Amino acid sequence: MRKIFVIVSSALMVGLLGWTWFWAPAGLGFLLLGPLLIRGYVDMFQRRKAVRRNFPLIGNFALN
Repeated sequence: MRKIFVIVSSALMVGLLGWTWFWAPAGLGFLLLGPLLIRGYVDMFQRRKAVRRNFPLIGNFALN
């Protein structure tokens, strides 16, 4: 699941960056996507909870 997160997040960032190149207001999508990706990468590198480490973003909902 970690590899999928890295691949999908990278593709989303590149896609959004390309879309912003042609339509400037699309850059506001980084306001939504940025914090989610940062949270996902923080989850991947933390050491306390295996669920969050193995399932970034989704693991946060499983622990609550």
